Amino acid sequence: MYFNLTIGTLEIAFEKMINHKVERLLVVNDDNQLIGLITKQSIIERLFKYLKE
Repeated sequence: MYFNLTIGTLEIAFEKMINHKVERLLVVNDDNQLIGLITKQSIIERLFKYLKE
C-alpha cells in the first residue's frame, strides 16, 4: 500500500494508518529513496510527551 503524503502532517499519516490498519509507514524523499519510518507507537509516544509538557 502506498500513500503520497508529500505535504502531509503527522495527523494525516496517523489517520491513514488507522483507516487502513497499517502499523508503519515508510518515509521517502523526492527521489523515492527510503529516509525513515513512522510507526503508530512513535506517534503515540510523541503525542504523550507533548501533552505532558
